[in-house]
Amino acid sequence: MEVYNLVIIGGGCSGLALANALYELNSKKKVLVLEKRIAYQFDKIWSYWAPKNSYWANFADYKWKYCQFSLNEKDIVTHDYENNLIYCSLSSLNYYKYSQRCFSHPNFTIKLNQDITSIEQKNHLFKINSKSDSFLSKKVVDLRSNPSSYNPFFYQIFYGVDVILKNPLSQSNQVRLMTNLCSIKDGVAFDYILPFSDKHILIEPTIFSKIKEFNIAYFKKRIIDICKKENIVIKEILREEQGILPMGQFKKKDKYSHEIGGVLRASSGYGFIKIQTWAKEFAYLFEKSNELKQIKYSKTSNFMDTMFLHYLKSINNNRDVVFYKLAKNMNYKIFYRLMSDQLSLLDCFKVGYSLIKR
Repeated sequence: MEVYNLVIIGGGCSGLALANALYELNSKKKVLVLEKRIAYQFDKIWSYWAPKNSYWANFADYKWKYCQFSLNEKDIVTHDYENNLIYCSLSSLNYYKYSQRCFSHPNFTIKLNQDITSIEQKNHLFKINSKSDSFLSKKVVDLRSNPSSYNPFFYQIFYGVDVILKNPLSQSNQVRLMTNLCSIKDGVAFDYILPFSDKHILIEPTIFSKIKEFNIAYFKKRIIDICKKENIVIKEILREEQGILPMGQFKKKDKYSHEIGGVLRASSGYGFIKIQTWAKEFAYLFEKSNELKQIKYSKTSNFMDTMFLHYLKSINNNRDVVFYKLAKNMNYKIFYRLMSDQLSLLDCFKVGYSLIKR
């Protein structure tokens, strides 16, 4: 049986990012990625902020200069990123295709349809067993998301439809990032609309809720309401996406898992850039030392995330106003750093001030 230097369990965004990072280091190690799914499909869109003309800004499928927030049709705030930043979206299928470059190299292998059942350690080797096969490796990293290890403050719950419109959307150059914010029982709801063109958009009503419950009827009604507000007439539904993401997760570490499986910012769903950064640092340390080391994250951002979620959980009303104040009272650069895990200590004070400012 072939012995690999590293087996990566989980071929999602994190696993592929790690394989990409090792490939870019021209690693001579033999790397195997094991993924449960049978085939890669267009199953999601990753969105993120990036400096204009940066690698991931240039790689994105879609880019916007403006993001909109609102409590209602009158209280509208628009962030204009000028020439500094860009809000980006990247289809999962294009990222999956991009990652296949690794596996044209003889040292890198990916195997799909591998449902892992157990990991055994014998002497200095690991035996990874799936329902259909077994593999040997000197090192193993498990990047699967394990819901049972989470203790979230909230859940980010969403349902979206990727649609073609009969008539052009107004203001198709602006992302509706958090519009029509409203407090609901146990959380807050808002509309998220990505206009890929004036007649091709993603409509994705979203809630942050203490309760882990997906109600498809609720979300479909929300989409009907959004269409009425925006004068949208749907011609064709291309695809649907849905998810329940933990916010404020605490992962119980075991000897194979690393704090990146299903990684999300604790107070947001913007994990794509953080995953890419983690993968480069993790791969560099592994290539240099041949050891799997946990990457330390920003204590400032972690503290801010935890405090913000504690605050959000402690209030019963006006959670919609909290998010609106963040958008209205903060400079867009600080808002970007808040969402992108780059807060300075001074930024933390400004975030706090924006919440008490009228």
